[in-house]
Amino acid sequence: MKKRMIYSVVIALLIAGTRSLCSSGDAGQPGAFLRYGVGARAMGMGRAFVAIADDASAVYWNPSCMLEAERAELSSMYSNLYYDSRYAYIGLILPRLLESAENPWLRWFFGPDVSWGVGWTGLSMVGFEQRTRYNEYLGQFDMGENAWMLSWAKERVGQFGILRAGITYKIINQQFTGLNNHVMTVDGAGPDWSNGLDIGLTFRPIHAPVFRVVSLKYLLPLQLGMSIQNLVQPGWDKVEGASHHFPRVYRYGFSYRFILQDWIPEAWNFRYKLGNMAVLFAFDREHYSGADAGTYFGMEGQIPITALNVWLLPRFGVNNQTEGRSLGFGFSMPFSSAAFKLDYVHTSHPVLEGDTRFCLSVQFRHPQNAGHFQKRAHDASLSKEMLRYDHLVLSKYPNEYLENAVNDIAATADRPYEKRLYALVGGMRHAELLLEDANLLLRKRDIVGARRKALESSRAYAPNFLQTENYLTGDQMIDYGEALIISGKMRDAVTVLEEIEEPTIRANYLLGTGYQGLSDSRAIEAFNSAVNQVKPDQNDLVALSYLGWAESLVKDKQYQPAMMALSSLLNYNAIELGEDYPRFPIFEDHYIQDDAMFLMGITQIMAKNYQDGVSTLYKTLRYYPVLTYGETSNQLIDELTIALERKDFDRLDTLANDMLLSYYSRHDPSNRFFE
Repeated sequence: MKKRMIYSVVIALLIAGTRSLCSSGDAGQPGAFLRYGVGARAMGMGRAFVAIADDASAVYWNPSCMLEAERAELSSMYSNLYYDSRYAYIGLILPRLLESAENPWLRWFFGPDVSWGVGWTGLSMVGFEQRTRYNEYLGQFDMGENAWMLSWAKERVGQFGILRAGITYKIINQQFTGLNNHVMTVDGAGPDWSNGLDIGLTFRPIHAPVFRVVSLKYLLPLQLGMSIQNLVQPGWDKVEGASHHFPRVYRYGFSYRFILQDWIPEAWNFRYKLGNMAVLFAFDREHYSGADAGTYFGMEGQIPITALNVWLLPRFGVNNQTEGRSLGFGFSMPFSSAAFKLDYVHTSHPVLEGDTRFCLSVQFRHPQNAGHFQKRAHDASLSKEMLRYDHLVLSKYPNEYLENAVNDIAATADRPYEKRLYALVGGMRHAELLLEDANLLLRKRDIVGARRKALESSRAYAPNFLQTENYLTGDQMIDYGEALIISGKMRDAVTVLEEIEEPTIRANYLLGTGYQGLSDSRAIEAFNSAVNQVKPDQNDLVALSYLGWAESLVKDKQYQPAMMALSSLLNYNAIELGEDYPRFPIFEDHYIQDDAMFLMGITQIMAKNYQDGVSTLYKTLRYYPVLTYGETSNQLIDELTIALERKDFDRLDTLANDMLLSYYSRHDPSNRFFE
């Protein structure tokens, strides 16, 4: 009977204390109170918290998350459960406690990549009656379970990402206060002590191989997390000396912070009014013996109220293990050296009444935010750690220090990583890299891809060009103009290139190309400006400008000047274009001479110099038999020769006109990128 009385009391405690866990089948397991959950924020998100836990509850949920916190934090939670039961939690975390520590051992345990935390959680029930087998009243007693936790976490930072690991050592106590000595003689009814160990990991990917296909803008808000509770299993010594170990609990999940501004099209102007407004999503899975697998989902809105200098944090969560669903909210009021947080949650249950919890937190110490890491990255005494701090700045995306961090990291990064970095912050270097990609795709004849990259490049240049005071340099404006030409925006390209105060050969060549695309006779003047600067054998662009000049003159029916331009070009035999030019598919053979000689022959026929024209086309076949226009001449030379012998000049005019149309269909800037 005495044993039965003790068992009844224990069952009553577990049923009351595990009101939210009873539906999952784990009520009554040793250490069930360690799975009730702490922190109103975590509860409000349906307990999906293993990849978030960036507050004082990290000691409980995942110790590695302590390093995600920006300030030291002291937090407390209290809840009245059922049948006079009470549940409470107090936690303290101290991230990066001694950032300036120089002693190697001190730095390893307390340095800038380390966090410490302590916590206590307890469940108690009071007012149980003690009676004998004869129903004689013996008094009252209380029951309680407590866990004291000490946590330590360390991080490793690199271009792969940010990996954090943490451990929690815990001492656990179960006791019966006030139990009558007569009853205490029952085996297992006295105090019991045990200890255990939890571990946790988080990973925020940056340039890890599997994740490189994702833009940093959309990757940085992702964090992966996992924990093993009771890796070293505590246990109670129960009746007749049997030991009952706490179950080992495996939990893993991810969190993702949707920064709303990043997911709304730029054309929707209201996106800029959203500022740093975001929605945090979290998903967890949990496994342990004696219960079905748990699925947890939660979300938190992050709404800054600038006028009041506070954050409003509405929350919602649901899972298949405990509450049906949970609703909550939080307020955060940051100050220069401290912050105050209030969190509230109400959870529902399909059988029992709802549970309401409040959590009060105080944050102190100077915030270790993006600005803090940026300052340390440029501290001369910490030069060896610059890249580590720069990557920590990245992890706080979005923030105003990203561009400086990106410039630092990109200086030592490989080209793929450099591209991803500058795609995050935009700006001139991003535009330049996109233009390089566009030209590379042109050489590979990926015309659609080249046009897309060039369009992205032009959009990156545009904000600076459109400002009241244009901040683009001459070279940047030339690049901007070329990006517009490749993307097919000839009119915009001309507008940009016309504003260059001191045009270079390249600027004049591109301006002429733009005019050509608009069928504007000003192309003649632009190409002429280019050809007067350097001899054609000294610069690919001048050779191309001679050809463009001649093409524009022919289109304007100025045949004699066109032949003079082509003659000047043909005097420099076998001009082979370099790797940078041609950037157009029509010059993929890297030679311009066959194009010039073919056009010369057509122009001579158009100018009624029929004998010279047919002779020049024959030379094109003879000199360049394997090049594009040598092959074209080979297809037409017999028909041209017959027409010349018969003095069928109308036929020669018709053939020349057809050849010219075919030539322009390939050489016209409106088509040359998009054959």
